Amino acid sequence: MVKGVLNVINRLDYNAEIITSDLDFDKELAAYQKLKERNVKGIIAIATNMSDDYEQVLTSLGLPIVIFGQECEQVSCVFHDVTHAVAEFCDALFPANYENQPVVLFGPDSSDKMLSSTIDTFHESLTQRGLTVHHVNSDFNWQSSYDQAAEVLSTSSHIVCLTDNIAYGVYKYAHENGLIVGKDIHISGIGGYDTSSILTPELSTIAYPYQHAGEEAVRLLLDDNSVTKLKLGYSIQKTNSFSA
Repeated sequence: MVKGVLNVINRLDYNAEIITSDLDFDKELAAYQKLKERNVKGIIAIATNMSDDYEQVLTSLGLPIVIFGQECEQVSCVFHDVTHAVAEFCDALFPANYENQPVVLFGPDSSDKMLSSTIDTFHESLTQRGLTVHHVNSDFNWQSSYDQAAEVLSTSSHIVCLTDNIAYGVYKYAHENGLIVGKDIHISGIGGYDTSSILTPELSTIAYPYQHAGEEAVRLLLDDNSVTKLKLGYSIQKTNSFSA
């Protein structure tokens, strides 16, 4: 996403300042205030734990703002069609002849709007197939998923990770313990990060057009006359990392 933002900004000869909050909510709010104090002309943000109260904080800044990865009502946003993406992904991962084995949904359990929608759609799609779903809570970093991998694997060998990054930790555990991905353990992610294609086998994932999203976010920021919601598509990348 950042690459797409910078591509457009550089063409327009604008200056950009990048601040990271390391997924820390308090740091995130502090960053908004810091940018306002520096008299920036607008903000593009990847927000965590989006809620109505969070949106009110954003509108109180009095600046043009575009949120990436979340569907908002009070500020402009660029987000992905997660509902259809997850439903189609489940069709690809779990065909009609899939044996009725439990499935682990591995990742944060959060009140965040977009993440909650993703989790709910997974639960709905999988339970409609008669599958038992166990949600194992974790944070977003691969080290945590690596540390929890043994626990997760004791529940099921079919592990649906809520991000590619979470899947990386499970891959690492599998390789270190002589498990063949796609045979002994089945792993999928969400995101379609460039680094996911380096894995062997390549990771089954939902790929979202992050660079295009960044470019569109700049366009919305420059056209701040109204609140605009832009929903982008996705592509399903089913590989040998997940076999049913």
